[in-house]
Formats: sequence, structure tokens, C-alpha cells
Amino acid sequence: MVDELANALDEAVEVRGGHAIGVRPGGVRPGGVRFGSERYSGGGRTVVLLAFATGTAQVEIEEFGRTAAREAEVVGFDSVDEARAEYERLKAVLFVREWVEWVLGPLHSAGIVPACFRESILAGDLDALVIAADWQDERDNPNAALLLRAAYHKVRGEANVAVHAGKGVTAVLNPHVVTKRGPAKPEASGPVRAVVVTAGKSVRIVSVVVKCESRSDTSNPGGRVVTTTTCVEERIFRTGDQAEYGSYNLVYFAPIRALTAKTVVIAEDAPVSGTRPTHRLTLAQFVEKNHDFDLAKARKRNSEWMD
Repeated sequence: MVDELANALDEAVEVRGGHAIGVRPGGVRPGGVRFGSERYSGGGRTVVLLAFATGTAQVEIEEFGRTAAREAEVVGFDSVDEARAEYERLKAVLFVREWVEWVLGPLHSAGIVPACFRESILAGDLDALVIAADWQDERDNPNAALLLRAAYHKVRGEANVAVHAGKGVTAVLNPHVVTKRGPAKPEASGPVRAVVVTAGKSVRIVSVVVKCESRSDTSNPGGRVVTTTTCVEERIFRTGDQAEYGSYNLVYFAPIRALTAKTVVIAEDAPVSGTRPTHRLTLAQFVEKNHDFDLAKARKRNSEWMD
């Protein structure tokens, strides 16, 4: 696909083959209501496969966004296999559009995407992220390199990719809690994170963070102005530091007692008699709970809840 795309964002997104039925106002019909129906949204479009028990099928596609017209292009196919092939092709095109927009949007705004790699990324060359990471390493920008590699693995659907980063040091790219109900899958947007563990000493979380600040609009009494800033944020936890291990109404935190290449052990203070409750988190679980952990805010929340 990379060889076919001079610019992934310029390529026309349209249904190929089949026979045109026309434009239907109101947008695409929801998938899942007919035999074999599926839908996918990404890259500014929604595409739906409507397969019928008669053996025929339709592919519908519409543009979404504030200025988009609520209407869908409808194309019929004489066989479900033909329609499914076109539906899968459109999904692939839209997925490339989505990750390209994501990389050149928030990731570029965070300052981790070198300008000299823009053309390769626009062409849909995912490997350019890895080469750009090497470029950042050569210029002593380790956090940018980590996040570019994490983004690469995120797009490929590869979670918890462990990389040896020195004696006793392990980097985990795209940390993600994987369960049977929530397996890792290709993602072309969302949070980008990496974690670096120095066994027995520290754990460092690196993230691309989008911050929104709301303030009064001096030119419009009663109005508000929202400013969005995208940046790279680093949080370092050392053995003995407080960290979150769970939350519900309260935020539950305790000191870090041990750090390994795969786990973080958090243990509450031992009671006068008895054992000390211990919580063993995978690195992905630790990142999920602590990428934005703020001890002062956690204490304030607990205090307000208890009052």
C-alpha cells in the first residue's frame, strides 16, 4: 500500500467496483442489523458492510465531522465476497489515513516527530517512525525516541514490547493491560506511552499528554476560551515513593517496595500485628494507574470524600 500512496491524505476515499445505487440522506445505516453486517470508523469516514441472506451486499460510506453532509454513498454488490473485499480495502485505506493524521497531529505538536520525516509519513510509511526514533536517539532525545517506537507498536497492535536498555534497565513500549476481553489491537490514535524500569531503583513513565486550560474570555463577558497544549510528560517513581494501586471512591496508594523488569510491588504499612497488604502490579497496570498520579490531589480527593 505504501508504494501506491504518494500522499495518504490526498487519496480519494471512494467505493470501487459494484454498481452505484445513489446517495442516501441521513448517513450510513447502523451495522449489526443484518446478516454479516460490519462497520468501521476512522480517517474522517465511516464505512459499513451490509450483507444480506440473499447473497447480495451493499457498502455504504460517509464523511463525518462538523462540516460534513449527513449523507452516504451506497454501492451494491452481487456477492458478499466482492463487497467484503472492497470493505476491507477501504478499512485499510482509512486506517492509514487515521494514523498519518494522528502522527502529524498530536504527536507532531508534542515535538517528537522530526520535520524531515514528514513526507515519508504522509506516504503511509509506518517504518519511518522507527527510523525517526533512531534519528532522535542520535541527537540525544531519548524520550522522543521512546514515544516514536511506542507509537509504531501501537499502530501495529503490539503491546508491552520489552527492550533491553542497559544493565538492569528495561524499556517497555506501548504498555497496555491485555485481557481476554481487551486484547491488544492496532490503534491509530489515543495515548502514547512508554515506561523505563531500572530494577530495584526507579520506574519512569513517558507520555504524550494533551492538556486543556479554560479561562475567561475578556472580549466576551461570560464566555470561556479553551487552550489546548500537547507535550511530552515524564514521571519518575523511586523505591519508597507513594504510588496508586487502586481506586474507587477513594484513591488507594502506598509506598513502592520493589521494582523488577516486569512488576512493581506496592505495600501498605504493616499493622502493629499481622502481615502487610501487598499489591503486585504489572508494568502496564502500574502505568495505567500512575501515568497522571498526583499525590497531593489524591490526598485532597480522599479528604473531601471522607468529610
